[in-house]
Amino acid sequence: MKIKIAAYNIVILVILLVVYLLIDSIPLLGDQDEVFEEITAMNNLQAKAVDIMVETNKLLISLSLLVIGVFGGLLIRKYEINYTNSQLLQALLIFGLMSSCISIYFGYRLYAELTYMMSYCIYDVDNDSIVDLRNSQFICFLGAIVLGVYFLINHSLLVQNEKK
Repeated sequence: MKIKIAAYNIVILVILLVVYLLIDSIPLLGDQDEVFEEITAMNNLQAKAVDIMVETNKLLISLSLLVIGVFGGLLIRKYEINYTNSQLLQALLIFGLMSSCISIYFGYRLYAELTYMMSYCIYDVDNDSIVDLRNSQFICFLGAIVLGVYFLINHSLLVQNEKK
């Protein structure tokens, strides 16, 4: 039994290391050597593009918080099925929680990048760091949703099997 626990810990540590390396690989705008063209004022189209990006960011952060609440409620709530027998379902919930938390991190980092960009009068929403952060936030959120749906399907199958 101790060997299995150690193996799970090693797998979790490797996954956390991969997540850290992924997060650390995205450069910040201030760390880049690119020369950006400074602007004095944004035109309407540029202002609208930044507004849409910020609002989308806020929406994904809010939805990720909702997913964290749902997963937390599922972990804490007592169901008629004992989840300790199903380590896969517990792992799905925990990885869904991690994915939502990472999505929130990417969202706040994107918001900081946009703030940095606007404070130095730089307009470049197609910059690699902005695009990577935006895509990473969405992919992590989507991963949490997929894990949640997979959990609900497995949960409903367990409930049906117990009723028979």
